[in-house]
Amino acid sequence: MKTLIMKLVKEKNFLSLMANFSTSILTLLSFVVLIRSVGSNDFGRWVLFTAARSLVDLLRFGLTRPATVKFLSSAAEQEKKVFMGSAASMGLLMVLFSAVILYPIYFIFKDNIDASGYDLFFIWYPIVALTNLSWNHAWSFQQAQQRFDSILWIRFLNYFPFFIFLLINYYYLNSAIETIVIVFIFTNIISSFYCGIKKWDGFAYLHRTTKEKLKQIWIYGVYSMATQAGSSLLRSADTFIISFSSFIGSSGVALYSIPLKYVEIIEIPLRSFISTAFPQMSKAHTENKPEELKKILYTYAGAVTLLLIPVTLGVFIFAKYFVWILGGKEYYQYVDQLLPIMYLFMIYGLLLPLDRFTGVALDSLNQPNKNFKKMIWMLSINITGDAFAVFGLHYFFPHWTLFTLLFFVALVSVIFTIIGLYVGYRYTKKEVNIRLINFYKEGVSFYIKAIKKILEKMKKNG
Repeated sequence: MKTLIMKLVKEKNFLSLMANFSTSILTLLSFVVLIRSVGSNDFGRWVLFTAARSLVDLLRFGLTRPATVKFLSSAAEQEKKVFMGSAASMGLLMVLFSAVILYPIYFIFKDNIDASGYDLFFIWYPIVALTNLSWNHAWSFQQAQQRFDSILWIRFLNYFPFFIFLLINYYYLNSAIETIVIVFIFTNIISSFYCGIKKWDGFAYLHRTTKEKLKQIWIYGVYSMATQAGSSLLRSADTFIISFSSFIGSSGVALYSIPLKYVEIIEIPLRSFISTAFPQMSKAHTENKPEELKKILYTYAGAVTLLLIPVTLGVFIFAKYFVWILGGKEYYQYVDQLLPIMYLFMIYGLLLPLDRFTGVALDSLNQPNKNFKKMIWMLSINITGDAFAVFGLHYFFPHWTLFTLLFFVALVSVIFTIIGLYVGYRYTKKEVNIRLINFYKEGVSFYIKAIKKILEKMKKNG
């Protein structure tokens, strides 16, 4: 039994899941503590800071991470160092670019930005970008080598100290939201400093940067960057558009963030399996093994979809407790109005695995342009639908409550995901001739084999 447990702990899918699970749990707990530590207006500012930061981070690392993982997964040792140095150089340029863009905009439109709630982002993001650069690049390089034990440690160092501070702040300090952002920056420094010492971030190989590798990363990464940014914007467009409404405002952002947190929870296993599947599918494509690539796609997408079914049922049954745990007494008074939004996100969550994995398959097949087109379809529908739900419906039905408008915003998420799933499936089918039923067959087969394997080992070990 001990041997079985040790093998499980070292298994890459388990390590990837633990890396995402531990940090997502810490993020969730941080959310729970923070929402009780500050007023709804300041919490809305934090949500906007986080949403905007996540979007720009995905622009930056969407350019380098998919290309890095794809090319490093099959590169020779010396070539890996050239890729790492080139990716690090590109990362530094993007930090400089973010500062050049954001600071002048803030100083020109300071009053408007302060009133909108985006002041934290414009003031602090360039510093955050510099401090999280090292550990994010290290994450990319370790993913390419499927060293998920290292990723687990990197992310733990980044998230755990911040959570400890939030606990101390809640009970003793009662710090302002600006102080909380500064501490968040210092926790990024801790993780980046560690990665720099370990030489995991590529900065030790900056001198190996070449124009050829920069161009290779750019050509592949530009579509991935747009796709990653689009994926982030799909999640955060709701928040951004809601924040622009004077009727709903930052308090509405805070309310909407509670059921939206469900999506982040179910993305824990999804991100974990994607992290392990992408380099495997990329390698299968490089070695011209289309059947192996399809097998990986079917197994991972099917397994995650089946895993989410009991999770969804559980959350459906205990949805009221979910709202209470996340929001506390201040937000629990709105539980009946928030539940319909939560139910829509449950449907959205069940559709996510097939949507995400067809996108990963397209990237693995050297078709990031098609994945980008898929994202454009989804993003166009999402932004148009959200704008109509927030502004159009309020104009035509001014007596409707903000919760009714938020419900229609969530409904748009379900609609664009269905369309994205269809488009992604069609694009992928043209490349490797996949069949929908095989996702569920291989998903069931995955769990049957896993259970048999565990039982055999338990029997063997007596």
